[in-house]
This record gives sequence, C-alpha cells and structure tokens, in this order.
Amino acid sequence: MPSEIKNKVYFLTNKKLFFKLVFTCILLFSCTINASEGKTPKVSNDIVPKDTIYVNTLNNRTKRLRFYNSDSLLSLANEALKLSEQLEYSYGISNALLHTANYYSDAGNSKKANKLYNQALEESKKINDSHLQLSIMNNFAQSYYYFGDYANSLAIYLEGVELAEKATTTECFLL
Repeated sequence: MPSEIKNKVYFLTNKKLFFKLVFTCILLFSCTINASEGKTPKVSNDIVPKDTIYVNTLNNRTKRLRFYNSDSLLSLANEALKLSEQLEYSYGISNALLHTANYYSDAGNSKKANKLYNQALEESKKINDSHLQLSIMNNFAQSYYYFGDYANSLAIYLEGVELAEKATTTECFLL
C-alpha cells in the first residue's frame, strides 16, 4: 500500500508540474506571437526633423527609385525640392531638380527635362560642387543623346571633361 500512495502522490505532483510547464509554454508562445505581429509604433511626420539630412535621405531614395517606381520618384523629388527651397539648401535643390529632370527625360518629355537640367546645373554652380555638376552634366548629355541631339550631347560631355580635369588638378594640389 505505501508504494501505491507514493505513486499517486508522485503522479499528482508531476501533474501539477506538467500543467505549470504547459501554461508557461503557452504564455511564452503567445508573447512571441504578439511581438512578431509587426506592431511597430507609428511615427508622425511632425516628429521627424525637416533638415538637410532629411532632404539628402529623400534625394537618395529618389535616386534609387529611378528605374523601379517613377511615380514615387517624382513625388519624393518634389517633396525634397519644396523642403530644400524652404531651407535655402542649394545642394538639395540641385539634386531634387536633377531627379525630377531624370523623371521627365525617362518619360519622353525632353523640353521639360532640359529646362530642369539647366536649373539643376545653375544651382550646383552656386555651391561649386564639381561632383554634383558632373553628375548633372552626364545625365543632361545622355538626355540629349536619347532624343537624337548629338551635337548638344557632345558639347556637354566635352564641357564635363574639362570640368573633371580641372577638378582633378585642384584635388591633387589639395592633397
């Protein structure tokens, strides 16, 4: 008899332990499910500072979207341009104009694209950023080439070569 009572006590104790273990597993499993449901806190646009870093981020996103989602490209470029103008941030203005010009060039609107490339180039000359100027000139020349205006394309490419040589010479003296 004593062994029979021992077995019943052991079974009851293990049964309690088993239920505690199952309850703990269910609790942990439900917590991980809730955590993995992707409930991320919403961040209001009012919290994100609208500064030059934000403008540069918008322009970088815009650059990556060129061949994938042109509608988003135009929307982000317009937002970057508007904010850059408010901040009087020439680098951001020039970049946003470049991306907007790329949009219109890709859409086949050469007149609008060329006008925007000219504006972007003028804005980049204000800050004397040769890398940005060369990028604009390269896209501008490609646009002329795509639309069959080979003379203007060549002229801009040659102007870009001169600028690159001058920039390289200047950088060598700075080192």
